[in-house]
Amino acid sequence: MKKKASIILISIITFIILIIILGYVFYKSILNDLTDNIKLEPDKYLTAVEIESKSNFMLFINKDKNISNIIFLNGYSINSLYKQKIEGKSIQKGIELIVNKLKSNNEFNDNSNFKLINYGDNNIYKEIKEEFNKQFVIYGINKEIYSDTSNLKEKLINLNHKSYSNQTDNLKQLYNISLDFINMYLNSEEKIIKLKEEDLPKYATNIYNKLVTYSKQVPNQEKNSQTGLDISTINATFDYNYELYPEKDSWYYIENGIVYAYIKFNYNDKIYEYCYKGEENYTEGIC
Repeated sequence: MKKKASIILISIITFIILIIILGYVFYKSILNDLTDNIKLEPDKYLTAVEIESKSNFMLFINKDKNISNIIFLNGYSINSLYKQKIEGKSIQKGIELIVNKLKSNNEFNDNSNFKLINYGDNNIYKEIKEEFNKQFVIYGINKEIYSDTSNLKEKLINLNHKSYSNQTDNLKQLYNISLDFINMYLNSEEKIIKLKEEDLPKYATNIYNKLVTYSKQVPNQEKNSQTGLDISTINATFDYNYELYPEKDSWYYIENGIVYAYIKFNYNDKIYEYCYKGEENYTEGIC
Protein backbone atom coordinates (compact mmCIF):
# COMPACT_ATOMS: atom_id res chain seq x y z
CA MET A 1 0.00 0.00 0.00
CA LYS A 2 2.83 2.39 0.87
CA LYS A 3 4.46 1.78 -2.55
CA LYS A 4 1.15 2.41 -4.32
CA ALA A 5 0.58 5.60 -2.31
CA SER A 6 4.07 6.83 -3.19
CA ILE A 7 3.44 6.22 -6.91
CA ILE A 8 0.16 8.15 -6.70
CA LEU A 9 1.88 11.02 -4.84
CA ILE A 10 4.69 11.18 -7.42
CA SER A 11 2.14 11.15 -10.24
CA ILE A 12 0.19 14.02 -8.63
CA ILE A 13 3.38 16.08 -8.10
CA THR A 14 4.49 15.41 -11.69
CA PHE A 15 1.06 16.43 -12.99
CA ILE A 16 1.12 19.67 -10.97
CA ILE A 17 4.64 20.52 -12.21
CA LEU A 18 3.55 19.82 -15.80
CA ILE A 19 0.51 22.11 -15.40
CA ILE A 20 2.71 24.89 -13.98
CA ILE A 21 5.20 24.60 -16.87
CA LEU A 22 2.47 24.54 -19.52
CA GLY A 23 0.72 27.47 -17.81
CA TYR A 24 3.93 29.49 -17.78
CA VAL A 25 4.61 28.79 -21.46
CA PHE A 26 1.03 29.73 -22.34
CA TYR A 27 1.25 32.90 -20.23
CA LYS A 28 4.49 33.98 -21.90
CA SER A 29 3.01 33.31 -25.31
CA ILE A 30 -0.11 35.37 -24.56
CA LEU A 31 1.95 38.15 -22.96
CA ASN A 32 4.24 38.36 -25.96
CA ASP A 33 1.24 38.49 -28.29
CA LEU A 34 -0.35 41.28 -26.24
CA THR A 35 2.77 43.42 -25.93
CA ASP A 36 4.21 42.62 -29.36
CA ASN A 37 7.67 42.89 -27.83
CA ILE A 38 10.52 40.90 -29.34
CA LYS A 39 12.75 40.16 -26.37
CA LEU A 40 16.07 41.98 -26.23
CA GLU A 41 19.01 39.72 -25.37
CA PRO A 42 22.08 41.95 -24.90
CA ASP A 43 24.38 38.99 -24.14
CA LYS A 44 23.73 37.61 -27.65
CA TYR A 45 24.22 40.95 -29.44
CA LEU A 46 26.93 41.05 -32.11
CA THR A 47 26.49 44.28 -34.07
CA ALA A 48 23.94 46.58 -35.70
CA VAL A 49 23.30 48.13 -39.09
CA GLU A 50 21.07 51.18 -39.46
CA ILE A 51 18.93 51.91 -42.50
CA GLU A 52 18.37 55.62 -43.05
CA SER A 53 15.93 56.46 -45.83
CA LYS A 54 12.23 57.34 -45.90
CA SER A 55 12.08 54.65 -43.24
CA ASN A 56 14.60 54.80 -40.43
CA PHE A 57 15.38 51.72 -38.36
CA MET A 58 18.22 49.63 -36.98
CA LEU A 59 18.80 45.91 -37.32
CA PHE A 60 20.34 44.22 -34.27
CA ILE A 61 22.32 41.16 -35.39
CA ASN A 62 23.01 38.39 -32.86
CA LYS A 63 25.93 36.01 -32.55
CA ASP A 64 24.06 33.44 -34.66
CA LYS A 65 24.13 36.09 -37.43
CA ASN A 66 20.34 36.41 -37.42
CA ILE A 67 18.23 39.57 -37.15
CA SER A 68 17.33 39.57 -33.45
CA ASN A 69 15.54 42.94 -33.19
CA ILE A 70 14.32 45.82 -35.32
CA ILE A 71 14.78 49.17 -33.60
CA PHE A 72 12.09 51.42 -35.09
CA LEU A 73 13.01 55.09 -35.37
CA ASN A 74 10.09 56.55 -37.33
CA GLY A 75 6.49 55.88 -38.32
CA TYR A 76 7.34 54.82 -41.86
CA SER A 77 9.46 51.91 -40.64
CA ILE A 78 6.75 50.81 -38.20
CA ASN A 79 4.12 51.00 -40.90
CA SER A 80 6.18 48.75 -43.19
CA LEU A 81 8.00 46.34 -40.89
CA TYR A 82 6.20 46.05 -37.55
CA LYS A 83 4.95 42.51 -36.78
CA GLN A 84 6.10 41.15 -40.15
CA LYS A 85 7.97 38.18 -38.61
CA ILE A 86 11.35 39.48 -39.72
CA GLU A 87 13.02 39.08 -36.33
CA GLY A 88 14.69 35.72 -35.95
CA LYS A 89 15.32 35.38 -39.68
CA SER A 90 18.72 35.02 -41.30
CA ILE A 91 20.27 38.10 -42.88
CA GLN A 92 19.44 36.83 -46.36
CA LYS A 93 15.81 36.02 -45.65
CA GLY A 94 15.31 39.07 -43.42
CA ILE A 95 16.60 41.56 -46.01
CA GLU A 96 14.46 39.92 -48.69
CA LEU A 97 11.36 40.47 -46.51
CA ILE A 98 12.41 44.02 -45.62
CA VAL A 99 12.86 45.11 -49.24
CA ASN A 100 9.58 43.45 -50.21
CA LYS A 101 7.66 45.28 -47.44
CA LEU A 102 9.35 48.63 -48.08
CA LYS A 103 8.63 48.45 -51.80
CA SER A 104 4.99 47.53 -51.12
CA ASN A 105 4.67 50.72 -49.07
CA ASN A 106 6.21 52.97 -51.75
CA GLU A 107 9.49 53.41 -49.89
CA PHE A 108 11.46 53.92 -53.06
CA ASN A 109 9.13 56.28 -54.94
CA ASP A 110 10.73 59.53 -53.74
CA ASN A 111 14.14 61.19 -53.93
CA SER A 112 15.32 60.24 -50.45
CA ASN A 113 18.80 58.73 -50.18
CA PHE A 114 19.24 55.15 -49.02
CA LYS A 115 22.04 54.89 -46.47
CA LEU A 116 23.40 51.88 -44.58
CA ILE A 117 25.30 52.71 -41.39
CA ASN A 118 27.90 50.29 -40.06
CA TYR A 119 27.95 49.84 -36.26
CA GLY A 120 31.22 47.95 -36.04
CA ASP A 121 31.32 44.53 -37.71
CA ASN A 122 32.65 45.03 -41.23
CA ASN A 123 31.90 41.49 -42.39
CA ILE A 124 28.26 41.63 -41.29
CA TYR A 125 27.90 45.10 -42.79
CA LYS A 126 29.34 43.89 -46.12
CA GLU A 127 26.96 40.92 -46.14
CA ILE A 128 23.92 43.13 -45.46
CA LYS A 129 24.93 45.67 -48.10
CA GLU A 130 25.45 42.94 -50.69
CA GLU A 131 22.04 41.48 -49.86
CA PHE A 132 20.33 44.86 -50.25
CA ASN A 133 22.07 45.34 -53.61
CA LYS A 134 20.92 41.88 -54.68
CA GLN A 135 17.30 42.53 -53.67
CA PHE A 136 17.33 45.95 -55.36
CA VAL A 137 18.26 44.23 -58.62
CA ILE A 138 15.57 41.56 -58.14
CA TYR A 139 12.86 44.15 -57.39
CA GLY A 140 14.05 46.63 -60.04
CA ILE A 141 14.84 49.34 -57.47
CA ASN A 142 17.07 52.08 -58.84
CA LYS A 143 18.68 53.33 -55.64
CA GLU A 144 22.32 53.91 -54.86
CA ILE A 145 23.31 52.65 -51.44
CA TYR A 146 25.41 55.14 -49.46
CA SER A 147 27.63 54.06 -46.58
CA ASP A 148 28.43 55.55 -43.20
CA THR A 149 29.70 54.48 -39.77
CA SER A 150 28.47 55.12 -36.23
CA ASN A 151 28.22 53.52 -32.80
CA LEU A 152 25.49 53.02 -30.20
CA LYS A 153 26.60 55.91 -28.00
CA GLU A 154 26.76 58.37 -30.90
CA LYS A 155 23.31 57.28 -32.08
CA LEU A 156 21.78 58.00 -28.69
CA ILE A 157 23.39 61.43 -28.67
CA ASN A 158 21.94 62.09 -32.14
CA LEU A 159 18.53 61.08 -30.84
CA ASN A 160 18.95 63.52 -27.96
CA HIS A 161 18.85 60.72 -25.39
CA LYS A 162 21.16 59.74 -22.56
CA SER A 163 24.07 57.50 -23.57
CA TYR A 164 26.17 55.17 -21.41
CA SER A 165 29.70 53.80 -21.38
CA ASN A 166 28.23 50.30 -21.02
CA GLN A 167 27.07 48.59 -24.25
CA THR A 168 24.22 46.72 -22.54
CA ASP A 169 22.74 49.95 -21.20
CA ASN A 170 22.95 51.57 -24.64
CA LEU A 171 21.20 48.57 -26.21
CA LYS A 172 18.42 48.76 -23.61
CA GLN A 173 18.06 52.50 -24.16
CA LEU A 174 17.65 52.08 -27.94
CA TYR A 175 15.23 49.20 -27.38
CA ASN A 176 13.09 51.36 -25.08
CA ILE A 177 13.18 54.26 -27.55
CA SER A 178 11.86 51.88 -30.22
CA LEU A 179 9.04 50.75 -27.94
CA ASP A 180 8.13 54.39 -27.31
CA PHE A 181 7.95 55.06 -31.06
CA ILE A 182 5.76 51.99 -31.55
CA ASN A 183 3.44 53.10 -28.76
CA MET A 184 3.19 56.65 -30.17
CA TYR A 185 2.55 55.33 -33.67
CA LEU A 186 -0.11 52.80 -32.68
CA ASN A 187 -1.94 55.31 -30.50
CA SER A 188 -1.87 58.21 -32.96
CA GLU A 189 -5.02 58.78 -35.01
CA GLU A 190 -2.96 59.85 -38.03
CA LYS A 191 -0.08 57.48 -38.70
CA ILE A 192 1.89 59.96 -40.80
CA ILE A 193 1.24 63.48 -39.54
CA LYS A 194 1.57 66.41 -41.94
CA LEU A 195 3.92 69.21 -40.98
CA LYS A 196 2.58 72.73 -40.56
CA GLU A 197 4.35 75.72 -42.08
CA GLU A 198 3.78 77.86 -39.00
CA ASP A 199 5.64 75.28 -36.89
CA LEU A 200 8.90 75.51 -38.87
CA PRO A 201 10.51 78.07 -36.49
CA LYS A 202 10.00 75.80 -33.50
CA TYR A 203 11.42 72.87 -35.50
CA ALA A 204 14.52 74.97 -36.26
CA THR A 205 14.84 75.80 -32.57
CA ASN A 206 14.47 72.11 -31.75
CA ILE A 207 17.49 71.43 -33.97
CA TYR A 208 19.40 74.23 -32.24
CA ASN A 209 18.62 72.85 -28.79
CA LYS A 210 19.79 69.39 -29.85
CA LEU A 211 23.06 70.99 -30.94
CA VAL A 212 23.30 72.71 -27.55
CA THR A 213 22.91 69.30 -25.88
CA TYR A 214 25.63 67.93 -28.16
CA SER A 215 27.91 70.87 -27.28
CA LYS A 216 28.00 69.75 -23.64
CA GLN A 217 30.10 66.80 -24.78
CA VAL A 218 31.91 68.64 -27.62
CA PRO A 219 32.55 72.22 -26.42
CA ASN A 220 34.56 73.22 -29.50
CA GLN A 221 34.01 72.19 -33.10
CA GLU A 222 34.82 73.86 -36.39
CA LYS A 223 32.19 74.63 -39.02
CA ASN A 224 31.55 71.65 -41.35
CA SER A 225 33.81 69.37 -39.30
CA GLN A 226 34.21 65.94 -40.92
CA THR A 227 34.25 64.22 -37.52
CA GLY A 228 31.35 66.09 -35.94
CA LEU A 229 27.61 65.54 -35.85
CA ASP A 230 26.07 65.99 -39.32
CA ILE A 231 23.34 68.61 -38.91
CA SER A 232 21.47 67.29 -41.96
CA THR A 233 20.86 63.97 -40.15
CA ILE A 234 19.09 65.53 -37.14
CA ASN A 235 15.31 65.18 -37.14
CA ALA A 236 13.79 68.61 -36.47
CA THR A 237 10.42 67.37 -35.24
CA PHE A 238 9.64 66.28 -31.72
CA ASP A 239 9.09 62.59 -32.49
CA TYR A 240 9.78 60.16 -35.26
CA ASN A 241 6.24 59.57 -36.51
CA TYR A 242 6.97 62.45 -38.89
CA GLU A 243 10.28 63.97 -39.85
CA LEU A 244 11.97 67.09 -41.18
CA TYR A 245 15.69 67.48 -41.81
CA PRO A 246 17.85 70.57 -42.50
CA GLU A 247 19.26 71.00 -45.98
CA LYS A 248 22.85 69.90 -46.67
CA ASP A 249 24.12 73.50 -46.76
CA SER A 250 22.96 74.14 -43.21
CA TRP A 251 25.86 74.47 -40.79
CA TYR A 252 26.90 75.07 -37.20
CA TYR A 253 30.03 75.47 -35.14
CA ILE A 254 30.73 75.40 -31.41
CA GLU A 255 33.02 77.86 -29.66
CA ASN A 256 33.64 77.48 -25.91
CA GLY A 257 30.36 75.60 -25.54
CA ILE A 258 28.33 78.22 -27.44
CA VAL A 259 26.53 77.07 -30.59
CA TYR A 260 26.24 79.20 -33.73
CA ALA A 261 24.03 77.77 -36.48
CA TYR A 262 22.39 78.37 -39.83
CA ILE A 263 19.39 76.07 -40.30
CA LYS A 264 17.74 75.84 -43.70
CA PHE A 265 14.57 73.91 -44.57
CA ASN A 266 13.12 73.18 -48.01
CA TYR A 267 9.42 72.67 -47.37
CA ASN A 268 6.73 72.57 -50.06
CA ASP A 269 9.33 73.90 -52.53
CA LYS A 270 9.94 76.99 -50.39
CA ILE A 271 13.12 77.88 -48.51
CA TYR A 272 13.03 78.76 -44.81
CA GLU A 273 16.21 80.00 -43.12
CA TYR A 274 17.02 80.61 -39.47
CA CYS A 275 20.20 82.07 -37.97
CA TYR A 276 21.24 81.39 -34.35
CA LYS A 277 24.05 83.54 -32.97
CA GLY A 278 24.82 81.75 -29.74
CA GLU A 279 21.35 81.75 -28.24
CA GLU A 280 17.89 80.30 -28.77
CA ASN A 281 16.55 83.55 -30.21
CA TYR A 282 16.94 83.55 -33.99
CA THR A 283 16.75 85.86 -36.99
CA GLU A 284 15.25 84.77 -40.27
CA GLY A 285 17.50 84.58 -43.31
CA ILE A 286 21.12 83.71 -44.02
CA CYS A 287 23.66 84.30 -41.24
